[in-house]
Amino acid sequence: MLVVIGDIHGCLDPLKALIKKREMTRKRWGYNMEYLFLGDYIDRGPCVKDVLDYLIALDAKKTFLVGNHEDMLMMYHRGHELFERIGNAWFAKNNGGLSTVEDLDGDSPIFEDVWDDFNAGNNSYKYKANHGEFRFDPKYESFFDQMKYAEKRNFNIKGQAFSVLFSHSVPNPKIPLEELLNCSSYEEFHGLNKKYKVYEDESSLWNREFLSEPIDGCTLVHGHTPTFKAKEYIKRRPRDYSEPATEFVNSNFDEKNPHQVFYTTHKETGKVLQVDLDTGAVYGGRLSSITFPETDEEAEILSRMNTTLAPVYVDLSKGFYDRWLRIQEEFVSIEQFVHEE
Repeated sequence: MLVVIGDIHGCLDPLKALIKKREMTRKRWGYNMEYLFLGDYIDRGPCVKDVLDYLIALDAKKTFLVGNHEDMLMMYHRGHELFERIGNAWFAKNNGGLSTVEDLDGDSPIFEDVWDDFNAGNNSYKYKANHGEFRFDPKYESFFDQMKYAEKRNFNIKGQAFSVLFSHSVPNPKIPLEELLNCSSYEEFHGLNKKYKVYEDESSLWNREFLSEPIDGCTLVHGHTPTFKAKEYIKRRPRDYSEPATEFVNSNFDEKNPHQVFYTTHKETGKVLQVDLDTGAVYGGRLSSITFPETDEEAEILSRMNTTLAPVYVDLSKGFYDRWLRIQEEFVSIEQFVHEE
């Protein structure tokens, strides 16, 4: 089983609750399990350091993707020139960078200076790159360095083959997918963006445009865009001035329950294009996961777990099974994940 988990943002209790639930199920049914995390482990939430420690210590097969918040942290930590341009975004109150600095290095003087500016009502934030003021345990730097920038998995369930692309946000089509998948370092990622003239807010860590066609025949699973904001972004006209995604896709957005896994299906083919897993844990929503079976046996197990079988099983840190039963029933069939080349 591949369990994919959305944006955590320092919310330790929902993370522990969700992992505990998945582990209890694993022990009951005896299948193998791998966790794939979509990024944004830090910032905004109350327990950044504790979340990192928990994830590092988690005794399981696990894959971590980089989020834009980890990228901003590493820009700052390594004194990258780009931080001079976008660092104000990380230090802004709503992004939580200052709290992360304080949590990971309580002796750093930088956050005191910036807090003084905030308290004085000064909006010209101090966002110079780090020159030794901020230091954190090398284990965290190692943790960030081993993260990936995208992951593609191929599944074959009950004779149906399909591929799923995992990314923190929506990959920019200017960068060839294989180059993004093979990207293995912070420096290489920013080199790719520079090579293909992709601005930071258009990269696979920031891009919020919704797809009208699949990427390389894959269904895309991502985080980054809180699902309660998905309705706003899906209606926007893309940067290439083509029609907004709403002209090509249907979605399951529910005004009464905006903190739910958001997905789109192509109007003509009925295929699933995109699944957004950022259900807003740090905004009072919940932390969500979806589980992909990797064998026919695992698909059969999911069918017995008190929910209608789709190729994925939606789970929550807090439960709410009655509310989510309809989503399970409506979600997708295995066939809807299969995109013709």
